[in-house]
Amino acid sequence: MTNKIQALIIEDEIQSANTLRLIVNEYCPNVEIVGHATSVKEAIELTDSLRPQLLFLDVEIQGGTAFDVLVKIEHKKLNIIFITAYDSYALQAIKYSAIDYLLKPIDIEELKNAIGKLQSHTVGDTDSTIISQFIDVLKNNARNPSSFIPIPFNDGFSFIPISEIVRLEASGSYTYIFVNGKDKILASKNLKEYESMLPEDTFIRVHNSHLLNKAHIRKYVKGSGGYCIMSDGTTVSIATRKKEWFLRMMGIGGAE
Repeated sequence: MTNKIQALIIEDEIQSANTLRLIVNEYCPNVEIVGHATSVKEAIELTDSLRPQLLFLDVEIQGGTAFDVLVKIEHKKLNIIFITAYDSYALQAIKYSAIDYLLKPIDIEELKNAIGKLQSHTVGDTDSTIISQFIDVLKNNARNPSSFIPIPFNDGFSFIPISEIVRLEASGSYTYIFVNGKDKILASKNLKEYESMLPEDTFIRVHNSHLLNKAHIRKYVKGSGGYCIMSDGTTVSIATRKKEWFLRMMGIGGAE
């Protein structure tokens, strides 16, 4: 590859930045690190002056967060790979956006995979609306990080209140989301990904294909595994191997 991807590292931990630079230089020969910023102010200045095709962007840096950088840069025709050390409301938004992320410490294979994804489209050809959509997700999550989940669509996101989700059902690599009083939604993520995003004390996996909101379970009917009747009137079978665990989760351990 003759034209390298020009990348800027935005990271206030010098050791982490140096480690990332070494890994990129060693394992991603198609990427050229053109600069390093440690603060929001410096990140904005360097991004707009160097106009890189890729940002390695830490979620929290000196003077603010990645959100502060993204809302203020003028150069938005770029790709972003977030670097973060923890799970947070920001990571939730990242997972559901068109933006990639890496957890610290950086895994070499995950880094190579993230860079590889950029090869599937023209580098730097990410439409600025992607960043705008991501910022919208961050804004909504900042208000109440546990109140809803963003569901991506071709032209943006739909924000679904968690309390209104009755259940989720796997459909291959997609997921049907059943919302109280509304039509079901076909979302382009698999059930496991949604399970990792939803509060585990509220949503329980009762079957390989079913994730239920405990608040919407109206009745449990006994059987080999039994089944639940949900608030929308649908029935969902409980996997036999999950029966005892399910009963404990519902506070009726030992019931037969």
